[in-house]
Amino acid sequence: MDGAGQLFKINTTSGAGTVVGTVTGNVDLSAMAFDATGNLYIVDSFGPNLLEVNKTNAAIISSKPMGAINQEIGGLAFDANNGTLYHSAGTTSKFYTVSTITGTAAFRGSTP
Repeated sequence: MDGAGQLFKINTTSGAGTVVGTVTGNVDLSAMAFDATGNLYIVDSFGPNLLEVNKTNAAIISSKPMGAINQEIGGLAFDANNGTLYHSAGTTSKFYTVSTITGTAAFRGSTP
């Protein structure tokens, strides 16, 4: 993906990218991750909101507010063992767990 909303599919053999679609709206996309069943989640820094996005056409399935978090740029990852969604964000490296049901980010600590 790029910050303006385009979602790309990458050919793992050639490295070539193909545009799947554009996540619509006034968005600033900064992190993405797939859960164990293949659902795609993306952080929109402008909300900040947790978006669930259709990976075949980039349509927003749901948008949930993440709460008052320090969001500038970040990373998103699922724990394959228990399905927990983690988010690290901001220039001060805040670390959160995020509910995929509500979107709420819970502060867990700072990272070095």
